[in-house]
Amino acid sequence: MASLPADSVPGDRAVVPITVSNTGKGTAAGRMDITLYATTTGQLDGSEIELAHLVNQPVNIRVGASRAYRAAVTLPAMPKGAYRLVAVVDASDAFGELDETNNVAVSDDAAGFEWRFGNVGARRNVRLTVPDGQGRPVALSLTGPGTGTVVSTEGSLGVGTVDTTPASVLSITPLERGASTTLTAMLLEGSFRMINAPAVDLAGSAYVLGSVGTLRMHDLADGALLLGRSYEGGPSLDGIVAAPQTPCTIVLNELDGATVESALQPVKSITAARWIDGDGDWDLMAPRVDRLTIRGDFGADLLLTGADVSARQRTLGAATITGDLLEGSRWDVQAGQTGLVNVGGTVRQSVLRFADNVGSIIVGATDGSDFGAGVALGVLTADRHALVDAPQAIIGSFTVKGLPVPKGQAVGRFFADSFISAGIGTLNLLNWDGQGGLYGPADGIGRVVHRDTADRSNTWIWPAPPKQVSADPDDFVHLL
Repeated sequence: MASLPADSVPGDRAVVPITVSNTGKGTAAGRMDITLYATTTGQLDGSEIELAHLVNQPVNIRVGASRAYRAAVTLPAMPKGAYRLVAVVDASDAFGELDETNNVAVSDDAAGFEWRFGNVGARRNVRLTVPDGQGRPVALSLTGPGTGTVVSTEGSLGVGTVDTTPASVLSITPLERGASTTLTAMLLEGSFRMINAPAVDLAGSAYVLGSVGTLRMHDLADGALLLGRSYEGGPSLDGIVAAPQTPCTIVLNELDGATVESALQPVKSITAARWIDGDGDWDLMAPRVDRLTIRGDFGADLLLTGADVSARQRTLGAATITGDLLEGSRWDVQAGQTGLVNVGGTVRQSVLRFADNVGSIIVGATDGSDFGAGVALGVLTADRHALVDAPQAIIGSFTVKGLPVPKGQAVGRFFADSFISAGIGTLNLLNWDGQGGLYGPADGIGRVVHRDTADRSNTWIWPAPPKQVSADPDDFVHLL
């Protein structure tokens, strides 16, 4: 009896020969059925899995002769294990035999069976198709170096890889049109040119121990995407992550309570449709981010360390948020410069602090928020000497564009209860004329222009021309 082919995976096709011998006293002639099973116990005890069923096979075997039948098999997604093959001949007793107990044959050797893909044994680029937790087919492939495995536990899927390099490409694709699938764990030991899973949701933790060129996934719900981090009990990162690091590109859809951390590798760009979180922990962490693009609301906490950022690089190149910056958001750029922060909606009850210069900040509106350059997170006011020998940070421009107002509705304030701080200095008010002393450019604000789009007569410029000093006590700018 033949054995299961070595290094078999779900979807493999094989032809299994089944030899039937006539040990009776007369010619066996007629028709019979043959069934082929796989079993981890070597017995037909109810745990066996049917692989093939040959129906109504012709029989004409002389005494002492044999005939080989061929069973074409496509291996199903059987659980991981060591399997033997079992063939059952003439289970319906179509032939009268002297011995009815010798119609079952079991292979001598057990062969290991796993849900593997990529480099499996001597084979390369093996593709794997398995059912997800809802029974829908999902295809996995790994081109280039490395081997992947899939583990199914209580209806959830987890994926692991080993021995990948920056030339490897991991792809995970639901095969039903328009379908998505969910992974609860990813343990990826090595580096990748690409992880391509745009229809895969993550509901657990994904560890990528090496570097990634491009990563595409769908939704992250209470999940964590951790690049350059090892898991508990996992291998050391020594020799896996090489420097210098090429920036990675991350493309996601919606994030809810999720964390994205690139511990060592800078991020070239990260794009998402929406990102909300309110747990108070840091949600997006990296040495630097060249471009952050959110097509909706952003409510996550951003921490950029500026580690290994050169003088010609920006720790935060550009952040573009189409919607609102949601209440409670914290941004802390701990070293290096920032290019652009552009929030199309309202910055609500948030704190954005930058250790160094900021090129431009543009908001639709700001309400109860704090913007600071050269001011540490958690500091509201401080004397200049509090940062001895520290350079004076600059915000190149701060623009409040305003928001569309429905016809007939009163126009509210687009700048409310907010602070703008650049460097460390003393507190002054915009509606104070300076009493003849140095003011304006000498204190760090070059020019302020206010234009009321609803009432064009309500326009003022500061430093003010003669006889044009705002008398509105709400019109002020903090110089900290």
